[in-house]
Amino acid sequence: MAILEGLPGIQVTIESDGKTLDEYPDDEDFKFREYTAPEKAMSTVFVPCVSDAAFSIRLRTTQEYVPSLPPNGPHHDGLLFHASPVLVVLDYPEEYVDDANADQIASDIKITNQGLGEIVVVVRRIVYKDHVLKVARRDEKAFENVSQVSEKALKGKAISHGVKFGKGTTVHLPRLRSGKSSDYVDSRSSAMAISFATRNDYPPNSFPRTCFGSTGPVSNAERVARLKREIDLIKAEEEKENRRRGLKRQFKDDDDLQISRAGKSRSRATGAKVEMIDLTDD
Repeated sequence: MAILEGLPGIQVTIESDGKTLDEYPDDEDFKFREYTAPEKAMSTVFVPCVSDAAFSIRLRTTQEYVPSLPPNGPHHDGLLFHASPVLVVLDYPEEYVDDANADQIASDIKITNQGLGEIVVVVRRIVYKDHVLKVARRDEKAFENVSQVSEKALKGKAISHGVKFGKGTTVHLPRLRSGKSSDYVDSRSSAMAISFATRNDYPPNSFPRTCFGSTGPVSNAERVARLKREIDLIKAEEEKENRRRGLKRQFKDDDDLQISRAGKSRSRATGAKVEMIDLTDD
């Protein structure tokens, strides 16, 4: 359950088959810049998934939620809950290619960078007049007729390999009441992006549940995973530094060799005898 700090009293959960799915921390950057919000008001998580699963996004309010205006007054506070097209982008590739050429990899990266395998949930707090706020949607055409994606284009992406989905549909039922204000105020507060990962990638209970605003205890599995990532990063940096030093040494050795050869050449060129004269007093 993501508890959005930007909207106290609002809880967002992802469900499948009537059950709330476990959530795991997502370290990847938030891809949809149009939905950017203050860092404390954003939450990104992984959820487990299976083939042909139907996902639902549930929004709940608790007693902590306080309307900014009295609901029975001339103005009232409303909640607009919008989910980007759920799984429409997940006409999942039927094939993953290992030996794709560079042009296909570059093309596939453009597709995966547009949020392949993600649901984006945006929660806004608004005061409005007979108006349902329009929310920008992602470019669905980018995912049309995608039958295969190269493995290299998926490197570092939170996409489940081998998990396939049919064409998705979205049911959006906003429960809003009309107000009497002369205009509306859009105060964007919180956003949550959900990526998909198989249970094999992230075993249940290997990470603590996400409670935005409080980290909770870190499990041993998470410590090990973080340590492994740090070790891999340190090794990569050391290898890069060693390669850089090796090149510097090679260039220095070549320069020293050239200087030494030049010195010998000058000695041979001025090889005449030098006569020493003692000018000291006897």
